[in-house]
Amino acid sequence: MKQLLAISRLGSKQKTIIVLAFNAIVSFIAFLFSLMIRFGQFDITDLIPTHILFSSLFFVALSQSFVFYFFGIHKGIIRFSSIPDLIQIFKAASIATITSAFILFFVNRLEFIPRTSFVIDWIFLIFGLGGGRFFYRIIVDTYVYNIYAKGSKESVLIVGAGVAGNQLFREIRNNPNINYYVVGFIDDSSALRGKSLHNLPILGTVKQLPTIIDKIGVQKIFIAIPSANSKQIKNIVESCKDLNLDFKTLPKYQDLIDGKIEVSQLRNLKIEDLLGRETVELDTKGITQLLKKKIILITGAGGSIGSELCVQISKFTPQEIILTDFSEYNLYQIDKKLKNLKIKSVITSRIMDVRDQKSVDQLFEKLKPEVVFHTAAYKHVPLMEDVPQEAIRTNVIGTSIVAKASLQYCAETFIMVSTDKAVNPTNIMGASKRIAEMVCNDLHFNNPGMTKFITVRFGNVLGSSGSVIPLFKEQIESGGPVTVTHPEINRFFMSIPEAAQLILQSASIGEGGEIFVLEMGEPIKIIDLARQMIQLAGLKIDEDIKIEFCGLRPGEKLYEELLADKETTVETRHPKLRIAKVRKITDQNSELIQLLLKEKINEKITLNDFIIKLVPEYIKTSN
Repeated sequence: MKQLLAISRLGSKQKTIIVLAFNAIVSFIAFLFSLMIRFGQFDITDLIPTHILFSSLFFVALSQSFVFYFFGIHKGIIRFSSIPDLIQIFKAASIATITSAFILFFVNRLEFIPRTSFVIDWIFLIFGLGGGRFFYRIIVDTYVYNIYAKGSKESVLIVGAGVAGNQLFREIRNNPNINYYVVGFIDDSSALRGKSLHNLPILGTVKQLPTIIDKIGVQKIFIAIPSANSKQIKNIVESCKDLNLDFKTLPKYQDLIDGKIEVSQLRNLKIEDLLGRETVELDTKGITQLLKKKIILITGAGGSIGSELCVQISKFTPQEIILTDFSEYNLYQIDKKLKNLKIKSVITSRIMDVRDQKSVDQLFEKLKPEVVFHTAAYKHVPLMEDVPQEAIRTNVIGTSIVAKASLQYCAETFIMVSTDKAVNPTNIMGASKRIAEMVCNDLHFNNPGMTKFITVRFGNVLGSSGSVIPLFKEQIESGGPVTVTHPEINRFFMSIPEAAQLILQSASIGEGGEIFVLEMGEPIKIIDLARQMIQLAGLKIDEDIKIEFCGLRPGEKLYEELLADKETTVETRHPKLRIAKVRKITDQNSELIQLLLKEKINEKITLNDFIIKLVPEYIKTSN
């Protein structure tokens, strides 16, 4: 056993010499045995003269070795021998047998050598070359994996005994440098109960995980189900919530490189995997019509939503994508990312402050964007409470400047990204976004038949720069505590890619003047989010990481809404999009908006009072 293991660790040249020698020895012995069987006795020297016997064995071994070399039999990695290797051996053995028969015919006219012995030789060659390789593989795999690896590596349980689980196990087993040892499989398929895979048991179902782990004591769980949805993954994690395990998962099928399953693709389970939603079905025809061969502008292109929009838009081959952002670093990052994707569209990056009307006008005059996605905004609720004038300047005045430039320079469509915090706002950030919505609607209805102004309103996105998830992750990594503002606080969540896709879908079906509301599913309690993230980190609540309540922050409310109390919605042709029917903007509203945009607020009226006049549902919180 140890000698075989030593061979498996030799260099490539040494292994090649050994394989070539093995092939020659197999040829020599196979032909000798074929003669013995043909004559029905072991001692054949009295039937074939010794000099003819050994010269025949020499020329057969030599000729067949050359054929094996020509077919590259020595190039196959013996430990990974498989059906394609066996087929190649079958072909090589067939040609080698015919070749050696012709060689012997020219050497000694096959004197004393029965023709039928070559048929027997052919069978022995296949069994010798193929069987020898598979025997070596079985012995080395058994020794290395079941004896050598056991106890020296981290024990793993693979959830999923399908194609992905099978491929994942093979790579773990075949690579001695991988520090994992698989003890078995878990699968919910009733057809697999009591069966085994690669001589390892399929131990049971997901529901039985706690009992199984208690018996075998594994350290890691690998989820090898690329087709699994968030509900399935959540069931797996929750069944092991008190077992202090490390979870890893494979990417989704569409994200796998060339469909191959590799250990390097395993990643830590993320909270997004548990909160994910159904895949968005897009009307690609409508989006293509909106974007293909067009000049597209994205403000705030380096932000969470803006950068994902850039990537999604690039798939529809616009003529040019104009990236603008106030942050030099964020703009550099998204510019580099798009150029690495090697897309066909022209990429133009510009540092730009949406509050600077001169810069905005210059960009529109020079580059003439046809479709504008406006994502630039201040979004952090507590920070904006301290400087409400900055929220107004960026979220309202900045939006107005870009929107008016879109109108002036004849852009076809302007899409503003809004927020659920604009509904019955309790903070300046939400109120400023509601006024920005009004600005866009006012421009659309006062300029019919020109630029289409569309608003898209949705909740929090998973993993965005300002979301609670990066904060919790940072707190967990530093040892806690994880801070939650209130035990009852909840939020709507969707993934960044889903949000970007639905923004594109809204833009493609919008006629102008609509406020699209994205279907956000059920709200999620932030305390549950914190607990799940602690669990995914392999830690125990209160023992390893504590959760503390710090109280609501300025401007924060317990529950977010997607529609104001007096609003209703109408369906669209897309199941995840609805249109909010908001109150019409009055002439008085328009006048107040113009005063706000010109920053000509009467000094006797506070900014807060002015906002209430525009957004009467705005109720400033006192927390």
